[in-house]
Amino acid sequence: MCLQENRISSISGSLFSSLPQLQWLDLRKNLITSLPVEIGSHRCLTHLLLEANPITELPAELGNVITLRGLSLRDCPIHFPAKEVLQQGCYTILQHLRTVLAEREVSERRSLAGPPHCSSFQLYNSPRSPTSAIACSENTLVAAMFVSLPAENELQLVKLPDSSVDGSADEDGLLRFKELKYELM
Repeated sequence: MCLQENRISSISGSLFSSLPQLQWLDLRKNLITSLPVEIGSHRCLTHLLLEANPITELPAELGNVITLRGLSLRDCPIHFPAKEVLQQGCYTILQHLRTVLAEREVSERRSLAGPPHCSSFQLYNSPRSPTSAIACSENTLVAAMFVSLPAENELQLVKLPDSSVDGSADEDGLLRFKELKYELM
């Protein structure tokens, strides 16, 4: 869909649900300042051209558009994600946005849940022993993690595998992986 140079200032979130087969969206040279979070639920969009719009940040939900292969952001004053991420291209931008979204979701869950039956808690971690435990103020142990794997058996949880972009990964499993990764790091 070509909508360039139409002085469009906003995009309705319903656009993406009402055009589920949309693959190419050209919004270059408009007045768009933000994208709706609903863009993250689109499953066919392959190219999004936003060149020369006053947009300053991309929604983290854009990372969920796993079909996106082309993203034009030239002449947009984007502050988020950082310029270093933007310079690395579409794949890296989407991967970064997915990471930010997962961290936000984990943080929101933690703030809502808190430790069970505890009004306050502390994390104990000894540098000599890779052991962590969460204890309540009443000195009741709530959770413990004991990690003593040999170095060759340790998981490297620095980066998601490239296959996470192809859509074959189970979304719940991927979210759980990200939560565990965040907890271990």
